Amino acid sequence: SATNMDLTPELIAQPNKSGKSPSKIIFRSGYIYVVKLKAFPNTTECVSKQVICSINKRYELGILIIIVDLATKVGFKNAVSKHAGIRLYNPVGNCDGVYKSERYFNCPPNCGICVPLEDVYVPVP
Repeated sequence: SATNMDLTPELIAQPNKSGKSPSKIIFRSGYIYVVKLKAFPNTTECVSKQVICSINKRYELGILIIIVDLATKVGFKNAVSKHAGIRLYNPVGNCDGVYKSERYFNCPPNCGICVPLEDVYVPVP
């Protein structure tokens, strides 16, 4: 299970760029096969599931809480449209569920992050 892994930032191998076929993210204590969240035809089916997100070239484990289309929001004219709101297991995020002054979900301080779908991976069996 991914929750028992040592997800230290010492990544040995990057996932493949397309993300459509499973690829490995290798950590100190083992590896996880993943596919990119954006490869799912219906990304909302992954809400409430465990995900791995890329934050500043590190990988962090969390729970996908919400998918938001920021292109429809005021003030996000040039934004990459779909973002994932993730509640992280470790306090390495940048919010508590508030992004750009709007609350999308609730979590403890620094345990939330909103990242483009491009940076979110779903572990596969």
